[in-house]
Amino acid sequence: MDYFALLLDSLCLLVGHGVMHMVFISRLTGKKLKKWYFAVYFLILGMIQLISDRLALDGTLPVGVGVLALYGLSRYGMGNQRSVSWLAAVLSFYISQLSFGIINSVEAALFPRFIGSPLFYLLFLAAQLLFLVLCAGCYYAVLKLLAWTEDSQTPYIGLLLFPGLFFFASELYILQTAYSFFAPTISLEEVGRHSTL
Repeated sequence: MDYFALLLDSLCLLVGHGVMHMVFISRLTGKKLKKWYFAVYFLILGMIQLISDRLALDGTLPVGVGVLALYGLSRYGMGNQRSVSWLAAVLSFYISQLSFGIINSVEAALFPRFIGSPLFYLLFLAAQLLFLVLCAGCYYAVLKLLAWTEDSQTPYIGLLLFPGLFFFASELYILQTAYSFFAPTISLEEVGRHSTL
């Protein structure tokens, strides 16, 4: 068993998804968090990860189920409106997926030369920390630009959902097509492709 990967997955699920998603939605909508939200959401994320690993599912289905779980907690746990819950769930997952995609491109371009080296694990930890910082920075920027409470929101806030879903689907497509096969070779063409992505 690869304990390093297990520890890293657990850390990313707990901090990168569990805590950050819930705090983002809470701050975005102005609703107070309760401890059981974290427990339920982390349990759901853990089950999704376990099932997708056991059944070797691609990343699209687990992300979709995660968005639904986050929507449910926002809608029924926090009591947000449907449009706000959908937008918050999609934005929350999209920002984390986009941050992960950026770091994934850097990893794919630079890390293959370190495979087999002890430095690889240190670089991988640094990349995960950079992912968390980038994700938190993006959440902060969105909160500054889209800060609203349920009482003061515009009636057209749901219109942001469609462009968000488009970018989310595009990013998932890029992840599935560009990173489905990992080649541990470094060529100038591969570095250029990952830099473009």
